[in-house]
Amino acid sequence: MATVELKNDKIKVVVSLLGAEIQAVTRIDDGFDYIWNDTTGKYWGRHAPILFPIIGQINQNTYYFDGKKYSLTQHGFLRDQTFEVVNQSEDAVSLKSTANDETKAKFPFDYQVTVTYSLADSALKVEFNVENFDTKTMY
Repeated sequence: MATVELKNDKIKVVVSLLGAEIQAVTRIDDGFDYIWNDTTGKYWGRHAPILFPIIGQINQNTYYFDGKKYSLTQHGFLRDQTFEVVNQSEDAVSLKSTANDETKAKFPFDYQVTVTYSLADSALKVEFNVENFDTKTMY
């Protein structure tokens, strides 16, 4: 899967375009990685997934909106969407995911999620912007 790398003199960050998921946050001086990495595949294979539009699980993975039945699996679907690079520099990147036919079959709203990662000294700043482009309230 394609990734984006951010770097300054203190830390390096690797972000996957799949789910805009952080893969690594590594100190430059000693290589220490702050992010979970199960290299054995024995445990949990994800690192830091973005959970949208829900966190957790709904009863029988089913909900109703405006009289229509929808199926939504645990933690939603955004972690499995490929994001588009909007802006990128050596120490910052903005990634976006927009509603499409596949997502609307699970979550019937026109939305856009933009995630911006930026480095400041030895810190990683993460900013989420969720926009509702629909005429109805997005829950």
